[in-house]
Amino acid sequence: MKPTPLLLAVFMVVACSSAPQWEKSGASDTQVSEDMQQCRVNTGLTPAPRVGSLAPSGTGTPAMDRAEGRDAREAVLFDKCMQDRGYRAKR
Repeated sequence: MKPTPLLLAVFMVVACSSAPQWEKSGASDTQVSEDMQQCRVNTGLTPAPRVGSLAPSGTGTPAMDRAEGRDAREAVLFDKCMQDRGYRAKR
């Protein structure tokens, strides 16, 4: 099955959307980076590459669906970690 232009456009928008920037009054760029790194470690975020597909969510293999679920859980934990440290997301 060949991907449609609409599907490719949706994929590009999702892939290119950026993560929130975090801000905290009085925090230096270095401190923000250090806190982000610590939250990555605390929540299990790793730089390991994710196996993906152009298929919409829920239509891939069970392994891909589990990876998407893991990514979503890690994102929620990371956001909570940053908020607990006094940051707020600037989207």
